[in-house]
Amino acid sequence: MSRGTPPEAVRPAPSLFAWQILFLAFCLGLFSLDHPEAALGVPLLWLAGRDLRARPLAAWLLLLAWALGLGYMVLRAPGPAPETPAWVEKRGTVPLRGVVEEVQSRPGKRLVILLRDVTCIVDGISWRPPGMVAWTWEYPSARPRPGQEVEFPARPRPVRGFGNPGTWDWEGFWERRGVGWRVYTRGDDDGVVLGREPAASVGGLRLSLRSAVEILTPPTQGGAVVLAVTTGDRFLLEPATLELMRDAGLSHSLALSGLHLGFVSALGLGLAHILGLLRPGLLLRLPRPKLAVLLAAPLVLGYAWLGQPAPSLIRAACMFASWAVLLLLDRERVLLDGLFLALAVILLVDPLEIQELSLQLSAAAVAGIAVFLPPLWRLLPGRNRRLWLPLRWALGLLLVSFCANLAILPLQAWHFGAVNPNFLANLVWLPVLGFGVMPLGLAGLLLAPVLPDLAAPCLSTAAALADSVMELLSWADGRGWLPLVLTLRPRWSELLGAALLLGCLPVLLRARRVPVRLLGVGLGLLLGPHLWITVSDAVGGARLDLLDVGQGQSALIGLPGGRRVLVDGGGFNSPTFDVGAAVVAPALTWGRPPRLEAVLMSHPDTDHARGLGAILRGFDVGLFASAAEPPEALREAIAAHDVPQRTVQAGDALDLGRGLRLEVLHPELDDPNRSNRDSLILRLTWDGRGLLVLPGDVDRVGLRQALGSGRDFRAEVLVLPHHGSKGSFLPRFIDAVSPSTALVSCGFLNGYGFPNETVVDDFRRRGVALWSTAASGRLEVRWSSPSSPGVLEPFLPSSPETTSLGLLP
Repeated sequence: MSRGTPPEAVRPAPSLFAWQILFLAFCLGLFSLDHPEAALGVPLLWLAGRDLRARPLAAWLLLLAWALGLGYMVLRAPGPAPETPAWVEKRGTVPLRGVVEEVQSRPGKRLVILLRDVTCIVDGISWRPPGMVAWTWEYPSARPRPGQEVEFPARPRPVRGFGNPGTWDWEGFWERRGVGWRVYTRGDDDGVVLGREPAASVGGLRLSLRSAVEILTPPTQGGAVVLAVTTGDRFLLEPATLELMRDAGLSHSLALSGLHLGFVSALGLGLAHILGLLRPGLLLRLPRPKLAVLLAAPLVLGYAWLGQPAPSLIRAACMFASWAVLLLLDRERVLLDGLFLALAVILLVDPLEIQELSLQLSAAAVAGIAVFLPPLWRLLPGRNRRLWLPLRWALGLLLVSFCANLAILPLQAWHFGAVNPNFLANLVWLPVLGFGVMPLGLAGLLLAPVLPDLAAPCLSTAAALADSVMELLSWADGRGWLPLVLTLRPRWSELLGAALLLGCLPVLLRARRVPVRLLGVGLGLLLGPHLWITVSDAVGGARLDLLDVGQGQSALIGLPGGRRVLVDGGGFNSPTFDVGAAVVAPALTWGRPPRLEAVLMSHPDTDHARGLGAILRGFDVGLFASAAEPPEALREAIAAHDVPQRTVQAGDALDLGRGLRLEVLHPELDDPNRSNRDSLILRLTWDGRGLLVLPGDVDRVGLRQALGSGRDFRAEVLVLPHHGSKGSFLPRFIDAVSPSTALVSCGFLNGYGFPNETVVDDFRRRGVALWSTAASGRLEVRWSSPSSPGVLEPFLPSSPETTSLGLLP
């Protein structure tokens, strides 16, 4: 093997053992409860497993392995949610007391604190919520320690995610951590009282080390990066830094993972090299790779402990241990077999770990390196010449980054609806991180408690290196060189097809016999679902998707041919959570490309407009329309992406084709400083028949002004103005619309009491079904033709607020 060839690079990609194929079938079973299409992977494993097919009863073993995975998930499926106490539904604040179980830092100066043994005193009665309580404390005035008692007034709420099909399962995420309830506080204005600090412990030592590093590290974002990669504490990272690193494809480097553990392991390799130079005879008794493993083991364990320990670090340490064992046993195929061994151990302990995003991405990245790197390395010209020697590490890093990114590409599209083509940024940042920031940061961390004068220069230099790279990235991002490309989010069958095609790639690169059957099946799985959606859209009618965006509003109007119009994008005041990027964009790209005929903003309030920024930046938008001047962030996105812009007012209409029109019924005035009163009121018609009225947040005065115009407001479906508030309740307006059903977009147990009881009672008296996103998640209404009645389908199983009608008369 040449000096420029990385280990295993000249060997062909290995085939899988029978137990590994059965293990993959078990993993598919774990996915099949939530994603039934995963069962299609079992026959694919049969087709791909040539060695397995030769064994008796192989097909039955595959089915048994799959069934075991599915059966486990059925047994672990959560039961019905416990009934929410009446005092919770009244949105009241109660005194809450509990014991700190775990403290997790979050960017933007936030802590997520898991509390156990929680009690609330309500009307003199003690109430204990099932499971733990996740307490988010923004801008905390102190940092509680595990084992410490806390007490503060709070408004507990059951954990609930956003009810939109195909999006992230927030409830499952917290359930896997034993959390059933959440509370929020901000600063020290909420009466947080901390009990006596627990006695000195290992956790306290870890916190002391973190505090010592923070004191000695410069107060820059480079210093925040140093704190994050050495201690796992991302508390000081700002949202702008996270966005920059995300655009550069480097987000993974800010969360402790196998990447950082790999750098720590490299220190063991460096120590082995030094010992080999000082004591050459030692290498005769113990080869350098084995010596490196033994020297790296305590470093890996220490770093895993220092990282709080993060679950991702524990999983990475398990992978390191698997590779170390195989290496010490002189086994070949260390990388791939070690990955399977580690995954088998992790899932044997807790099969639910397979649903963790970090584990999925890590496993896919390592598998990509093991499978794609050998054939790609063999294709490089001149790889065995000494001319390549000075560049072999840069070339190896580039290939490793490319292979890892290629393997995680389907998962990125599936989870995020985005593809980051900027893996070349790894060539700049990862060497600086691995050979500069982390060694200096770890040295400063070890020296900080005993020799702070020596630790400070180490930490300052590490922070300066990180700041320099971020300035370079910011310069490149300002020139549009770090694009984040939104893309169609695949269904599970498409995910299987992409995985099958990627699995065939090494065979094609080695110029062996082309696996025609597997390629055909892979292409069919990859393209078939999108073709089906395209045909369905072409022959379909009109539809409304009132998305679940919490306390906000976002409505998607679907048109024949797959064309779509978005009205509002939801939004919160949080500087760290963008509902447009995290909720609306993934919901819109599930099975469909990021393309919209038009985007309309009813008014510029945060809960309607803030989420539109991510849509305007990432989607192909044909038109942006509003009555009011959009906020500055939206104006910048419109200008940056050359989105055509139009100001609309009462009397205007958008011709959507095939007899569909979106009429503007309000406002009349041309006032750039519009309020809720001047929200757009939109009416969707099909061949003159009113299907839908969307009135934004218009209040009673605005509704009276709109009714005074004498325009036709009749429609089958009414989305209640201002989330069903009493201030926007006008019976004359409801009479003018005369809806068969009413929808309201509001947050689960929101603090405003939306929809107001007066409004609910009025619709009950009218006999009109009232559905809310708070109870039912996304609400979908479909019209197959201009004369057909609408059919309503809630995403979450529930009943309307007033009647049980599911079909609109």
